[in-house]
This record gives sequence, structure tokens and C-alpha cells, in this order.
Amino acid sequence: MEVAPASRKYLVIATHKGYYRFKRLPFGVSFAPALFQKTMEQFLAGLEGVAVYIDDIIVSGANREEHMERLHAVFLRLRHAGVRVHAEKCRFLQFSVNYLGHRIDANGVHPTGERIEAIKNMPVPKNTQELRSFLGVVNYYARFIPRLQPLCAPLYELIKTGSKWSWGKQHKQLFDQLRRCLSSSDTLVHYDENLPLVLYTDACDCGLGAVLRRTFNAGTEKPIAFASRLLTDVEKRYSKVDKEALGIVFGVTKFAQYLYGRRFTLKTDHKPLERILGDHRELPIVATNRLSRWALILGTYEYTVEYVAGNRNAPADALSRLAVHSVDVTPTELQRSGQLLNIRLADLPVTKQQLRQHSLKDAQISDVIKYLERGWPCRRNDISEEIRPFAERREELSYEDRILLWQGRIVIPKTLRPAVLQMIHDGHPGICAMKSIARFYVWWPGLDSDIERYVRNCSGCQENQARPPEVPLFSWNMPSEPWTRLHVDLAGPFKNLNWFVIVDAYSKWLDVIPLRNTLSATIIKHCRRLFATFGLPRYIVSDNGPQFVSEEFTTFCRSNNIVHVRTTPYHPKTNGLAERAVRTFKERLAKAGEASEMELCLQRFLFSYRNTPHATTGRSPAELLIGRRLRNQLDLLKPSLESTVDIRTFKQAGYHDRKARPRVFQPGEKVLVSQHRGGSQKGVVIDRTAENSYRVECNGTVQRKHADQLRRCDLHGAVSQLPDDADGINDLSTEGNSSGSITPQNEENDSVLPQACHTCSGTESDGCGSRTRPKRSVRAPVRPYGAYLDNPKLK
Repeated sequence: MEVAPASRKYLVIATHKGYYRFKRLPFGVSFAPALFQKTMEQFLAGLEGVAVYIDDIIVSGANREEHMERLHAVFLRLRHAGVRVHAEKCRFLQFSVNYLGHRIDANGVHPTGERIEAIKNMPVPKNTQELRSFLGVVNYYARFIPRLQPLCAPLYELIKTGSKWSWGKQHKQLFDQLRRCLSSSDTLVHYDENLPLVLYTDACDCGLGAVLRRTFNAGTEKPIAFASRLLTDVEKRYSKVDKEALGIVFGVTKFAQYLYGRRFTLKTDHKPLERILGDHRELPIVATNRLSRWALILGTYEYTVEYVAGNRNAPADALSRLAVHSVDVTPTELQRSGQLLNIRLADLPVTKQQLRQHSLKDAQISDVIKYLERGWPCRRNDISEEIRPFAERREELSYEDRILLWQGRIVIPKTLRPAVLQMIHDGHPGICAMKSIARFYVWWPGLDSDIERYVRNCSGCQENQARPPEVPLFSWNMPSEPWTRLHVDLAGPFKNLNWFVIVDAYSKWLDVIPLRNTLSATIIKHCRRLFATFGLPRYIVSDNGPQFVSEEFTTFCRSNNIVHVRTTPYHPKTNGLAERAVRTFKERLAKAGEASEMELCLQRFLFSYRNTPHATTGRSPAELLIGRRLRNQLDLLKPSLESTVDIRTFKQAGYHDRKARPRVFQPGEKVLVSQHRGGSQKGVVIDRTAENSYRVECNGTVQRKHADQLRRCDLHGAVSQLPDDADGINDLSTEGNSSGSITPQNEENDSVLPQACHTCSGTESDGCGSRTRPKRSVRAPVRPYGAYLDNPKLK
């Protein structure tokens, strides 16, 4: 094996002729065996009946023809890799071979006679180190001895940390008995994926045991491997059902390389587990968290649970009672990485045969398998861009039956990836959950991005996903003078009445009028009464109630040169000033008693509200609207009105915007439109009418929607054509308009709402500076405040 030029400086030797660097990997380097083993496994990957341990290659076959065919395949691989074999060290057509301390023949695997003879002739240990060496050799062959614990347990006590060496007659007898057990050990049969497997498990108070057996055509069973271990101090306190379930989990995970991907029979002598952990059974609600975790582990295996009486479960029962300390019983030296993947895909929409056929037709996978067989190019430029993701993982790639694997996960060809994504998305898991599922089974370059794209294009997921974060709160501009913009709303029925609420955006002056009906004529009558006192406003902001969208109210606004601004349907936050006033009004009047007291409570509330400094402006509504405070004892004057309003408005908007996210939609973009009656409909954005308001075509109709009522939709499909008269719909112009979520109803008034100016030097003529009014001397009230409120005129 050639050493990279950058690493040769670490392999320097001193000779009588000077210092030299190795160009080929020499013996004696600590990582050389592992690296050579990995390289040999890559050369021989995918060959049936072939195993390799460093430089020892073993080739098996059921008959002479199969054996010769496999030998020919091995020689072809070695030729492509440039590897030569020594003919004198090769043995061909052997019926029995000794391999890594085991004798392998047609009947199975046995311990070699030479090794057993050496163990039988070992001297009696004289200290802890010699006893530890003896137990290590015995444990190497523990897979052949089903009853080992009663012999080993007393010996393990001697090698515990802190124990005193005390070799006695009992230990000598156990030592001799262990040597005799190896002479009469069982023969382990070969694993055959075409024959059924049976797993016996059992648990007792001290240990766990498991036996994996192969069922022959005649119905007889022979062992493939044994396994056992002791329980920890915590596990010994488990309940009986938990111990038996732990035994099942131990046996299944211990023999996972045989059981994963194929159906097997699981036999236990604990009847309740047949129902609790049986196949296709729902775990009881009262099951413990421990059982729930184990059920998830077993859920990845296909098995059938059968109850077997204790007297018929003798092998596993004996192993549990004669458990050893973490005995490794799996013949890993006979396992190849490809043989560990016994996946059966016959019951899945994508079968193993389809996977093999599509892999052969896939150019990427074919090239990667060719590189694995013949070696990778030395220069990066010789590898195409499509193959480079595989080249970066070359040390972790293998293949089995022309199916490419990466770290045990199947590399899916391009043509089967949509079907595999559909399988993984069954049940509509989210992006993270879908990635977690996929990482257990499959891989291909760009898997994560394909999963994200698939989930975003799933119509079911988009229609039922959680609402996105709200867009940042829209703040109305501060008018330059009082009674410029009014926010109105209807409240009720409340106290058996409907109420007309009017709020001035500048001064926060509040007026509440009880109504006998909510007709447009009634609303107009009360508006005329207010306008006769304070004058005509420039703007009226309302929702889309029938009283405000009627032709009668529209004509009233147009005739008085008032711009009627309507908020986005079913989005009351846009008219938040009026909504908050309604809430305050209801809270104050909720404690009112009889209807006769309602008028008095209302007037007292309005008097107190109008004369109390507002949280936003810092001044009372009466002071800002009529230029003076009402005669009472609550005079709180605060300067710098507009700057205070801007700061506090910005602060209040910040509270809302902590969880808000800006969201802008482009014309022609596909969206899901939330309907006020529930559910969502697909639509297309026509244009943007304001900062957070859009016109959307939905099922042939054009609707105005707030940004909070829209969600992006990446679904594929043709976009419905806009109506021919779509441009004729009256709405705000998107150019030069920054008052989101509003729509003026007067076509001739498309101008932007007035905005507060903060940069002008204040003069009374320009209306932008600090406002000053004539002052007069103030005298204390002659009568007490309570006497003033008791005035009959107020009542």
C-alpha cells in the first residue's frame, strides 16, 4: 500500500547509509492491520460466500460449481486491485478448514483440536493475571458453551478489583471442569437466510439468556449462537415483566445482524409479553416508560411472539441462570459487512428486485461500484462533480448484490427517490421527523434538501400547518391637528343596547353614543351632531360592517369630502384604536346597575376619561382637543406631545413585534388564504395595496386580505387568469402609500394619510412645530368637585 507523500516523514528509519523514508506501508505500524483489513474488505465487497481477515481469504460454496464460480470472482477482484497471492499458501476445494481458531465444515463451526488441547494442558493459574488470561481464552469459545456461569462465577470473584487471591480446592475443580466442557462443546450451524429463525429468551433474578436457532425443513432446530449476561444491581430490582422484556430486547439487539430486516419467531416463557410486545399490538396506556422505550426499539423488527412453557425453554432459561459477564457470542470474524444487511423488501412498494434493477441502470451508482472494485482515481479532477459526494465517503461505502450502501444505509437511485420520499412521508411527518426516519434507512446526495422541498410542496401539510408568526404591528401616523382622523366602531349588544364609539386619533377624545338600531341613517345622524360641534374630519376609519359599507354612508362621506378608510376584512387589529376604546368602555360600565343609572355612569366615565392624561400622549384628550383642561382636580400637563406619542407608540408596537416577522408577497405569488368561516383556499396575489394589505384572486373572485391571513404556497400548478377588469377595482395605490391594511372608498382621494412631521421647526403657520395657545390666569374652583358632579345639569 502506497504511503501519501505528506505522511512519509513519519515513517523514517535509520540505517548505516543514512535516513530513509518508506514509500509503502511497512509492518509494525500500529494502524497498518486495520487499514489493510479495510482495504481488503473494499476489494472483496459484494461477493457472496467470501470472508477476509487481513491477508486470510476464505471462499465457501454449496457445491463444486458454485465454489469455482466464487473463486473466479475473487481472482478477478484481486487482479483489478493489483494483489498477488502465493500459490503454495493456497488450499483449494477443501471440505474442512481451520480459520481463526475454528474448524469450519459443512456441519457448522467447531473449536479446533489444537486450541482445545492447548487449553486442556494449561497449568493451574498462580495469580490474578494468569487467571484472567485463562478466562479470556475460555470466553473466546463461550459461544459453544450454553452453561458457563456456574463454572465461571466463583473465578470472576478472584479477579475483582480489591479482592484477595485465595486459590482453593473449589477453584481447582472449576478450572478442570471448564477444560472438560470445551472438549464436549456443541457445534454451531451456519446461518442461512432462506431458513426460518427462532429466538428463545428468558430472564431470572441474576441474568439474561438468549439462544438463536435455525429451523430445518424437518422441523428440527439447531443453535447458531448463544448469548447471556448478568443483570446490574439496578436491573435486579426490576419487576418480573420488565426483566422478561429486557431479556427480549437483549436477545434481539445481540443478534441484530441476523434478525434485522427479516421476520422471525420470538419465544418467551412469560405469557403477558405475548400481548404487550406482540406484533401489530398497541402498547397499553398504563405501560411504564421503560416498556415504551423497549417497544420502540423492537418496533424496527418483524417478529411473531409465541408463548412457550418454561420446561420447553430450557436453553434460554439455563443461559439466564448461568449468565456470564458480557460474553461475545457472535462469530464476527465470519461476518462481512454486506452479510449483516439481510433486508427483505418484498412487502414494501419498492422491492429489492426493483432496487437492484434501477441501481444497475443508474450511471452514478454504477460508476461508484466500479470505483469500489477497481480503485478510485488518484486525482480529484478525474472524478466528475456527480461522483464527488461519493468520493468524499469512499471509506464508508460498500455494496451488496449490486446495491450500494453507505454506513449500512441504502443508496437510492434517482428514479426511485420520489417513491422512497413518499414512503417516508406516510403519515405526514414534519421535516425534522422525516429526516430522522430517512437517516436510519436510506441516503443519497442532497437527501436533506429533497426532504425539505417535498414537505413544503405537500398540500396536506401546508393546509394544516400552524399559522405563521404575525407580521410587525402597523402604526398609524400621528395627525398634525385634532379631529383629523376618527376611528369608529360599533359595540354590543351590551347592557341590552348597541353603542357607537368614536375616537379622535390625535387627542384620543372618546365619545360613546347608545343606539336603538344600527342603521346607516342612525350612524349618519349622530355623526352630523358631532361634526356640528367639532367640525368635519378628513378621514374616518371603520371596519367593513354593513352600516359603513352601505351606499348611504359612502355618499355621506363623499358629499362632506371625507375619505372613508376601511380596514382589512376580519382583521380588527388594523382599527386597534377603536377596538381598545370599546374594551375600555365595556370594562368601566360593566359594574353599572339599573338601566336608569346607565346614562349617569356613561357621562361620569366620559368625563373622567377625557380629563385623564392618556398613556400614549401624556396629556388629557380634552386638553388636546379643546385646548384646555376640564374644571376638576386632575390637571396633569405634559409637554412635547408629538415626540412623546412617537416614542410610546414605537414602544407599544415593539411589545407586539417581539414575536412578529415581516412578510412580503409578490404579485403572482401562490398563497393559501385563511377564510373567516374556517379553512383555507388557494389564491394568487394580484398586487399590494398597502404595507400589509393585498388583493388576492381566490376561486375567481378578488378579495382584500391582510398579510396575517396569507401563507406562502409552493404547490405546482397553473395560475388562474386574472379577470379582465381586475385593474378597475377601486383600492389604494401601492405607490406612495405606507398606511397598511386600509382602503379609502372615495376613488378621487388616493392620497396618503397625513403624517406627523418631526423635522420642521415649529411655527403655528406650518402646523408642524410645537403648538402654543393663549394662556389665562387659573383660579381654584369655588365649589368642591363632588358638588360639581351632583349638578342637575350633568344628570
